[in-house]
Amino acid sequence: MAESKSKGLKLEGFGTKGIAGDLGAGLTKSIDSVTGGMANAVLASVNPGYGLYPVLAATPIEALFTSSVYMNIDSTGALAATVAIDMILNPAR
Repeated sequence: MAESKSKGLKLEGFGTKGIAGDLGAGLTKSIDSVTGGMANAVLASVNPGYGLYPVLAATPIEALFTSSVYMNIDSTGALAATVAIDMILNPAR
């Protein structure tokens, strides 16, 4: 029996069958993440634009290290509270 020598990346369980649902879910999650990040920046009393940085920079990096397809990566209100406390304690920055 000859081994198959196909080129390209093969990932088990992934295919094009559910691509429409995946794109819809990705769009929905991206809208939620952007608005949530901006809201968390407002909670931290900073420019809402700063809330986009964790969404655009940290989320793709964190996604590389998840161990489950069901993992939800997002900024949270706890992060906003931490930044706000830091800004209160260190106003000179």
